Amino acid sequence: MSAPKERAGGQAGSKNLRTTIVPRLLTVAEVSDATGFECQTIYLWIAQRRFPVVRLGRGRSVRIPEQALVELIEASTVPARDGGGR
Repeated sequence: MSAPKERAGGQAGSKNLRTTIVPRLLTVAEVSDATGFECQTIYLWIAQRRFPVVRLGRGRSVRIPEQALVELIEASTVPARDGGGR
């Protein structure tokens, strides 16, 4: 069996590498779209260190690991009551 050919714009198997090693990094706009909160709120959460961020390019570009967003949502979720009554 021959080795996979390199694809234009990336290395062969780069998608597999991304899913196993490199976490998906979301922009503030993507987090805003996913949660329905304004970008300004996301920036406030970043300033409050409610979740970890990755700072790129002298700290000017900010990315949020997808798993950090998932963990924030899970930690903030209030379970429903059993029985549905008061």
